[in-house]
Amino acid sequence: MPQQSSPSLLTRRTLLASGASTALFPSHARADVPADPDVMIIGAGAAGIGAARKLMAEGKSVVVLEARDRVSGRAWTEGETFGVPFDHGCSWIQSAEGPEVAIEFALGAVEAMVGSRARETFVKGALTQWANDPLTLGAYAALSPGAQSARQTLAEPLDDRLFFAGEAAAGAYYAICGGAWWSGERAAGEVMRALG
Repeated sequence: MPQQSSPSLLTRRTLLASGASTALFPSHARADVPADPDVMIIGAGAAGIGAARKLMAEGKSVVVLEARDRVSGRAWTEGETFGVPFDHGCSWIQSAEGPEVAIEFALGAVEAMVGSRARETFVKGALTQWANDPLTLGAYAALSPGAQSARQTLAEPLDDRLFFAGEAAAGAYYAICGGAWWSGERAAGEVMRALG
């Protein structure tokens, strides 16, 4: 995997002093939160979880802040939509005409791959509405042709204090969950070097 630039560190004192932990942590989730963690991670998606696991394996105390009421970022499993566990993806299909049009498009693509019997067995479709998500507004790691170097720039630390990870900062592994996880581990390695 590609190497990234020099490490930097987000200070926990600045973030904690701003009151962000109070706003982002429900009171029941704060029971075992270290008062003075070595590292603070913003976001409990694949990159944040990957970074936290690597840092904890190295003996560092970690606090992960997540704005949502769940972990896992854009990809998660829920059981209410279809009555069984269902893995939501990262909303690859968007439609200005509404979810029915997007679902029909996806069903047509499946039908083209496996034949018309797919439509006969189709029960229900759902669209995650990623573009309407108030925490991301549909953000996704798409680049203009020729702008691949922007991913490396995005992954560069700020002032040797703030590290970035996520599928958009995963170099050649962009747009995949594995890339997000890898970028979290890469950022954790940079944090470890900065902490000494």
